[in-house]
Amino acid sequence: MHNAGPIFVLTSNSTGQAHAAALLAEGYEARAVDPSRFHLPAILDARPRAVVLEGDPDGLEQCRALRAHYPGGIVLQLPTRAPAHEVEAIDAGADDVIEATDPEVLLVAKVRRLFRRSEPQPGPAPRLELDRNERRARYEGHELDLTDHELDILAALVDRGGEVVTRQELYLTVRGTEYDGLERGIDVHVSRIRAKLKAAGVDGRAIKAIRGAGYAWVG
Repeated sequence: MHNAGPIFVLTSNSTGQAHAAALLAEGYEARAVDPSRFHLPAILDARPRAVVLEGDPDGLEQCRALRAHYPGGIVLQLPTRAPAHEVEAIDAGADDVIEATDPEVLLVAKVRRLFRRSEPQPGPAPRLELDRNERRARYEGHELDLTDHELDILAALVDRGGEVVTRQELYLTVRGTEYDGLERGIDVHVSRIRAKLKAAGVDGRAIKAIRGAGYAWVG
């Protein structure tokens, strides 16, 4: 049994019960809750480790309200995994999405990945701490004042330590859309991240530009 906190499943009755049963079978404490009974204070008081929500308009509003106060994992169940729906879910604050017709094993795998991401990350940057749930970054205990986009870019680079992360991948991470090959927003974000890292004592060359490809974390 995993004892780090419950998982609330607020999707339609049929899928909610199936989702909860699949998570329970994997040893998680899961509770199916009628979406119409969504009550933000009660959910926050229960301190769930993750929440699964319906990806309809009501669920998107619930996701926005929850994300404003809740640092844990949020998965949205979408009617289809169309790019427009995924962008809407990400903008609402979801960490990941599933499609209503996806097998239960995929939900379980995505929840497991969410929890794995929130665990301390060993790697090439031991003095750099990234907390995806609380959206915070520290270097040797000093808080880095990063925007959400900057934190997502830095996390993507650190997670792939030493490997090239293309502008296309970074653009998808930040915008959720395809990179057109012209827009320089990613370069601006990286420049700002470098400046903030340098102010915290990190060598500005920790993020290396790979000409014609993207960036790599070499710190």
